[in-house]
Amino acid sequence: MTTKWLKLIGWMQLAGGVLGATFIAIFIVQVVEVPFAPPSGYFIIAPALFCLSAIAGVLILRRHPLALKLSIVVQSLQIIQIISKTITFKFIAGINVVFFISSSHVRLSPGFTGDYWIGSYPFNEPSGIAINFIAASILLYLIRIHRKLSGATIETPNQLSKSEEFENNI
Repeated sequence: MTTKWLKLIGWMQLAGGVLGATFIAIFIVQVVEVPFAPPSGYFIIAPALFCLSAIAGVLILRRHPLALKLSIVVQSLQIIQIISKTITFKFIAGINVVFFISSSHVRLSPGFTGDYWIGSYPFNEPSGIAINFIAASILLYLIRIHRKLSGATIETPNQLSKSEEFENNI
C-alpha cells in the first residue's frame, strides 16, 4: 500500500510543480497587461517553489533517499495560507482542499492548481487564514513513513540500510 500512495504523491507533486511553473511562465509573458505589479522576488521565489515540488515528485518516483525529506518540506509550505491586504503567503502545487475562514465568511474549496503569492495581495478577497487539508494529510503520512524507515540507527547483518529499505518500500 505504501508504494501506491507514494507514487500518487510523487505524481501529484510533479504535476503540481509543472502546472505552477507553467502558470508563472504565462504570468511573466502577460505581466505587462496586468493592472498590478507582482511583489519583488516573485519571479525568483515562485518558480523555485514549483521546481522544488516537481523535483520532490521525481525523487519519490525514482525512489531517491532524499525524496521523503524534500516532500515533507514541499507539503509543509502548502498547509497554511495567510491572506490580507498587507501580507499574504499562499503556495499550492497540486491537489488541494482548502478551508478558508475570515471575519465575513467560511469557504471550503477543492481543486488542482499551482498557485503562489507572497507580499501584499492586490485581489479583492477578505483577510483570513486557510488550511490545505490535503497537504496536511500528505505531510502526516510522509512523516509517518519517514519515521518508520529511519527508526533503526544501528545496522545489523539482517537489517537493510535506510536507502535500501526506502527503495524496497516504494
